[in-house]
Amino acid sequence: MFKYTKRALRRNLHMLKSDANTFFYAYEGLLLAIVIYLISNNNNLFATRLGGRDYTLGLVQGLPQVAAMLVLIPGAIFADSLKDKKKMVIASIFSVSILYLLIALVPFLPSYQLEAFIFLLSLSAGAMTLYNLSWQAYFADVTHINLRNKVLTRRTHFTLLAGFLVPLVTGLLLTSTSDVSLKIMFHQLFFAMAGLLIFVQIFLFSKVKPENPIINDKPPINFGVVLQTLKILSRNKKFLGFVSVAFVFYMAWQLDWTIFYIMQVEYLHLNEWYLSLTTIFSMGMQFISLRFWSKVNERFSVNFSMIFTPLFHALIAGGVIFSLCLSPTYNKFVFLFIVAIGNLATAQIVLNPLQMLLKVIPEENKTLSISIYTMFIAFSNAAMPIVGVAIYRGFGGDLLAMKLAFALILVVRLISCFLFILWDRYSKKLNTNGS
Repeated sequence: MFKYTKRALRRNLHMLKSDANTFFYAYEGLLLAIVIYLISNNNNLFATRLGGRDYTLGLVQGLPQVAAMLVLIPGAIFADSLKDKKKMVIASIFSVSILYLLIALVPFLPSYQLEAFIFLLSLSAGAMTLYNLSWQAYFADVTHINLRNKVLTRRTHFTLLAGFLVPLVTGLLLTSTSDVSLKIMFHQLFFAMAGLLIFVQIFLFSKVKPENPIINDKPPINFGVVLQTLKILSRNKKFLGFVSVAFVFYMAWQLDWTIFYIMQVEYLHLNEWYLSLTTIFSMGMQFISLRFWSKVNERFSVNFSMIFTPLFHALIAGGVIFSLCLSPTYNKFVFLFIVAIGNLATAQIVLNPLQMLLKVIPEENKTLSISIYTMFIAFSNAAMPIVGVAIYRGFGGDLLAMKLAFALILVVRLISCFLFILWDRYSKKLNTNGS
């Protein structure tokens, strides 16, 4: 009886700790999302007002990803050598806050404002990458595998809530004036607020307590281990299959990240309010659909759920082409409607790839394996927005070129959907054979 009571007490304490961690993860994720949407949702607008054009806007998307790639492997080696990765999570996100506060001061520079903006933004992307990989590794270390979907679902719900509300506020502020200097002041305010909010995020993350014991009795690893880990991963069929499919998916998703903005501003003539509505509708549909996809994950699998994300993204590409064929009287509304529908499955990008990755990488040097995978994704993230601009310019840089570029993107996204179908079947086969 006494033993049973002790066992029940331990179980109840574990459940309470799990609920508390879910709470802290969720609100920490909410603050991070507010920060991200204050920044990333308006970077192209800020760069445009500092003098940016087509290829420069491609650099705003691409160069931060290059910086991210440069820190991945060294950051992973350092993270894997730590017994408790929480300090690295906090230190990296703190450096992001300092860089955001510096970016808020860029318009005060007498010259080279755009160059300073891109440089500091790239540094902040490197620091954010260190935060993400150390957060993922810490999350994997201290969160039981059976709780990961629940915790990530709750965190993503709060993330999407921010994605709905923040663009609403920033869009209203930016459209409230036609004075460019005042708009730039709003951009500075967004970066300053983001930098300060991170301090609250750090406080909440510091409250997370491990649900699993943190065990790390390995000696610090070095660059020689990178080759060893690459060798192990090169023989891991599940890892290679997932990385191949994921790379095509991210490539297809990221191809339009710059030309999507160009298309909205130059051809649909959307102002800041309509640009914000695009994000608001997108986040709203993701928020509504998240719980549905979480249940699909539990009933079927995360591999099965991800089939629908590139399929819905292909719908967006088709919707862009259709909207560009309509008169200005209707094209904005049709565009917003199709973008909203097309984002019904986008919430899975936050929810599923990490869970899929954690299933196919070995436990040994886990953070390093995560960073190697992330390097492939960061390479796509750095290159594809610039490639998208090059395709658009290569087709002629006009309305017809924009339609042709999105037709190509539509085809690539359908190919990605087909690859996820094959991956779902292949992974089931591997599991059946015990590979």
